[in-house]
Amino acid sequence: MNNTETPYATILIAGLLLTALSCNITGGKEDEKCNPNTQDCEITDPVNPEPGWFGATAWHPDEEWIAAEHGVVFDTNDDGAPDSVARSGIWLVNATTGEVQDEPLLEWGHFPDWSPDGTQLVVHEGGHIYTLTVLSLDPPRIDTASIRQLTTEGRNFYPDWSPDGEWIAYDRSIEDETGPGGVWRMKQDGEEKEYIFGGAFPHWHPSGEQVIGAIGTSSTSVWKRFKIYTILDGSTKILDATVDADNRYPKYSVDGTQIAFVSAPPPPAPAVVSIWVMGADGNDPQKISPDWSGVFSWRPDGKQIVFLKYNPNEPDEGNGQLWLMDPDGTNVRQLTRFNPESLKK
Repeated sequence: MNNTETPYATILIAGLLLTALSCNITGGKEDEKCNPNTQDCEITDPVNPEPGWFGATAWHPDEEWIAAEHGVVFDTNDDGAPDSVARSGIWLVNATTGEVQDEPLLEWGHFPDWSPDGTQLVVHEGGHIYTLTVLSLDPPRIDTASIRQLTTEGRNFYPDWSPDGEWIAYDRSIEDETGPGGVWRMKQDGEEKEYIFGGAFPHWHPSGEQVIGAIGTSSTSVWKRFKIYTILDGSTKILDATVDADNRYPKYSVDGTQIAFVSAPPPPAPAVVSIWVMGADGNDPQKISPDWSGVFSWRPDGKQIVFLKYNPNEPDEGNGQLWLMDPDGTNVRQLTRFNPESLKK
């Protein structure tokens, strides 16, 4: 695998939870009628068959650049429907201007996360976790010889690098003869793999002493509560968000005092996703984003949150683009205005 390959078979995650709650669309055309407002749709998480939107993001430690998933799509026959997916993968976005670089950093990969020193990137692709060395951000360049596949068994997603750079937590989505499904961790070189608790969507506390993840109800498609695992003694505790909803992708704030997460009412309520924040003890949950706001990441200094805004029912100019807001939900503004047609050759 190198950075000139485009994995057409595993098209970009665009929205993650948004995807899971949206219609089943293939090649830009609806296979059958469905209504996102009632969630009468096929669940498609984690792979999104509707390319052309931004997805998961990771703010680089220097705060100048944001790594973001995107699938560049073209209407090559001018019939009004996307019919060509090209140069999908991880792109770099200027965190101030919103400008997207002319070439992707990586033409494959999902759910990026930076090593603490900003020199390496971890992604998942095809159910496995990979790391690679980034040689330059501007222009975007990677060391193709450094690409390392860290997992070989199970199906593995959502890698998250520990604050000390020593570990990578990840979500193993299935149980088989090689181990249980749930949240695992491994050394940054792929050694010492260890199951730590049943759950999904792991994220490290800034101290490196805890990992938080979501845990499901009896229906594995709904994640209502969170679990916190303490590394030092191996203990776990349940954290109730006191929000009766489908709550996913918890992420600690930079100072560890808050947890932000993506939330949507469970079926049959309208599938309107948004970003919430609560205290690290689960108290005082508050919605902070506009409706139809999905996957997000914190700025390294904690002063902003970048997120995807995508409404499948009422697309507008900012649909599928990245937006910024302050942690209290104020100062919401559109960051990117990326038009893939500008890259058409």
